[in-house]
Amino acid sequence: MKIIVAIIRLLLLPIILVCSSALSLASPPQQNILLVTEQWPPFNYQEDGQLKGFSVELVQQMMAVMNSNYPINILPSMRTTRVLASRPNTLMFSLFRTPDREDKYKWIGPLVETEVYFYKRKDSNIKTDTLEDLKRLDRVGTRHAGIIVQRLRKLGFNNLDSTATSSMQIYKMLSIGRFDVAISDSDLGVMYNLDKLNIDSSTLEKIPLLIFKSELYLAANKSLPDDEVQRWQAALDRLKSNGDHQKLLDKYLNP
Repeated sequence: MKIIVAIIRLLLLPIILVCSSALSLASPPQQNILLVTEQWPPFNYQEDGQLKGFSVELVQQMMAVMNSNYPINILPSMRTTRVLASRPNTLMFSLFRTPDREDKYKWIGPLVETEVYFYKRKDSNIKTDTLEDLKRLDRVGTRHAGIIVQRLRKLGFNNLDSTATSSMQIYKMLSIGRFDVAISDSDLGVMYNLDKLNIDSSTLEKIPLLIFKSELYLAANKSLPDDEVQRWQAALDRLKSNGDHQKLLDKYLNP
């Protein structure tokens, strides 16, 4: 008899899991949720009056799964984190989940994993096998400040050139030979910039030396009920399991 009961439990387990996921999605939505983001292409940004970006589309797909439709409000960068910290039931994306932020919010994700690499012109014959090779180059194009620059300086790079005023200009200067190599954005960001510049991505080559890796999340004010957090997480998990998340990622990697 015990064997029969165990077999029945095994057979019912997948059904229970599916029902549990469905119940979490079907739970009543919060009525006073505020959904905010910032200008940060290609993840979230406003262009010609329309909200665009990988994270924007992903969050919209999550809401469709939940049968919810909260408006997405784009705010200045500093204001988004202030609102997230102070206003109950606020959700904000896209945010790096870092140790110093861990206990400040509730987390839904990851939305996407980001990796940052150096890029060079494909027709370049410079040696780029190791970090030491890159340190010996004349000009490494990068931003004037930020986590990537800090990381490179700690690694001993003394050849950083921050004359470009934007990420887009960094890759434009790389494409015309002003830099030996360049580093600024994740692969999604690089593809976005090249597309905007009408530069064929095949003219550049990624150097397989990983400099930075992290994940982006949807962060929630700690007042948001746990069942609502679980509802958003279940929607994201469904998009990942049915392949829609990967399809969206491929769209942005191959603009």
